[in-house]
Amino acid sequence: MKIVLKLSKLGGASNKRAFEQLVRELKMRVTCGYSFLLDGYKFKQALTKAKHSSLYLYTYKNDIVEVKKVPKGDYEQELEQEIAALRKSEGCKNVIEMISAFDDELSLSLVRRHIPQATPLPQYLNLNRIHIQHNEGRIKRIMEQILEILKNLNERGLYLRRVSPSDFKCVTDAYSKVTLYLYDLSHGELTKSEEGCGELLSVGTILFQLLTGKPFNKTLNLQLQLNPIMTLDSISQKCKQFLGLLLDP
Repeated sequence: MKIVLKLSKLGGASNKRAFEQLVRELKMRVTCGYSFLLDGYKFKQALTKAKHSSLYLYTYKNDIVEVKKVPKGDYEQELEQEIAALRKSEGCKNVIEMISAFDDELSLSLVRRHIPQATPLPQYLNLNRIHIQHNEGRIKRIMEQILEILKNLNERGLYLRRVSPSDFKCVTDAYSKVTLYLYDLSHGELTKSEEGCGELLSVGTILFQLLTGKPFNKTLNLQLQLNPIMTLDSISQKCKQFLGLLLDP
């Protein structure tokens, strides 16, 4: 806001150099994620910058929060949908909490809780592949949490068109217990029916990846991909049947 006040006091072209300096400062702040509507929020650092969105850390009072920003245009509708889904999921256990949302002339911003010790699920799976792959007990605990989160969302009339490991983050305690959090609801739909939402197939692809350490390829022959799993003695017949039903309902 200080920049706006300075600009209003310059008056015409009498102080062109100072005006240009303030414009450069304004551009710098916009580039690093500053929004004039984020009153009380202080920019901390940039986390990721994708093609259609950027993620930043801000400090707000005594807390650190994540701010997801999407420039105005073709892709703001997806963030609007995610904001609506987060509002619908408020209070759901292990779904990331939305703190606020801001709309200005340049971008749409989603402010959500930041869990500093959380690790993206794909990264966790890659680091612990040896301990997870073929370990049905560990896999079961992860899948139970994913299914519980989806169940709680479904009970609120919120279904996901698709879900993948990259939508989750996990926290590991001192005893290696893993707790999952659903971070990305950009594929959420507010609907009264699960028809066509794709959740079951998505759950199957996640289970497949946990069992094999490889992503499921929808373009390849299903049976050829399932055969290596079906011959494993370390995986129960019940788990194999469940996977088959999910991927080939």
